[in-house]
Order: sequence, then C-alpha cells, then structure tokens
Amino acid sequence: MYHTFFDENALGLENTTLYNKSRLQERGIDEFIGICKGILFDGTIASAEVINLAKWLNANPEVADHWPCSVVRDAIQPIVAANKNLMPDDEHRLLILLTDLTGNPEAFQHGQNASTQLPLCDPPPSVIFDGTIFVLTGNFKIGNRTYVTELIQSLGGLVLSKDIRLDTDFLVIGNVGSSAWKHSTHGRKIERAVELRDVRKTGIHIISEDHLITALPPFSSYKKGGMGE
Repeated sequence: MYHTFFDENALGLENTTLYNKSRLQERGIDEFIGICKGILFDGTIASAEVINLAKWLNANPEVADHWPCSVVRDAIQPIVAANKNLMPDDEHRLLILLTDLTGNPEAFQHGQNASTQLPLCDPPPSVIFDGTIFVLTGNFKIGNRTYVTELIQSLGGLVLSKDIRLDTDFLVIGNVGSSAWKHSTHGRKIERAVELRDVRKTGIHIISEDHLITALPPFSSYKKGGMGE
C-alpha cells in the first residue's frame, strides 16, 4: 500500500498566496475602473491622462493582463508608443472605449451603478428564443428578474438560474448594474462569458437588455420600472 505525503503547511501557504493574489487583482480592477471614471468626469481625455493610465497599467501587470484592463491597455499602447499628442480621432475612440467600460454615465446620476457595455458582441447577433439557453445578469428596467425569465420562457427559451454553462447561447446584461456584482460595472458571469467567447470559443453571445428587447415579437408587453436581483 502506497502513502502520499505532503507538507500541509506548504499547501496552506500556497492557498493563502493565491487568495491574496486574487484579492489584490480584484482591488486593482476596482481601482482601474475608478481611474477611468475619473478621466471621463469632464467628458474629455488629455494626452497626460493617457500617459498616466499607461504608467499605471505598466506598474500593475497582474491587473493589466486581466479583462477588462487588457482591452484598454491594448488600445492605448500604440498611442503612447507614438510619443505624440493625443489626436482627435484617438481621443474619440478612447472616449467610446472608456464609456463602454464604465457604462452609461446617466446611471450615475440616479445613484446606481452602470452596466459595462464593453463585452457586448459587435455587431449584435440575431436572437433566437426557441430552444436557446439564456443567462441573465444585472438589473433590468423592463421588469424584475422573474419577469424577464418568464418572458424568455414564454418564447421557448431556457433561462439558467445560476452560473453559465458551456452550452449557454446568450448572456443578457441588464441596463443597470447589480450591487451583488464583484466590481461596480460587472461581475463573475460577465467575466466568465468573455472567457468562453474569446478564449474557449464556445459560441456564447453577450448582448444588452436593449438588444433583447428589439428581438422580442411586437405582441410582447413589458412591465416598466422593475429591478432584477
């Protein structure tokens, strides 16, 4: 009979190290999102702000390599490398990118978090309901989570109540953020969906509440003003 021996103290130290690294990464992503919101506060982006953002990402590689920070890093690297003042076209693209990352600024005015628009499929895909698997995240303005679930199910779709599966077809992001999200603009489901779509190529689509609404048959009616879980 064979026995496997391991150092329990070493295993505990390894788990603690991984936990601390994850916590630092989460805090870094929150700090990054806060920096981006600050840059957008006056509705413009200056060259110095782009340079400082690039310096922050270079100083925090464990965050810069993680979505959504990696998307911004890849966008600003060529601009910084060119070592010139920010051109109007570059500023316009960055304004759109950072706004997509932080969500619709109108939500902030009502004391609510905005949902990120960054991972949405572009162009938006056709939405088929019958026999299709959906996952919901965030809060929905057309109704609470139960209402949206029942609406999709009435059209033949299946809505998963928990995590995303490999065979999930659509992740639908509500227009308003959720207090349960890990970060102010997004949570684990969105991160998982981005991984499945961009890395594992499972075919999952990430769409907004607005796009879901446009795909609904004209005879559907909506309950206004509800908030999801």
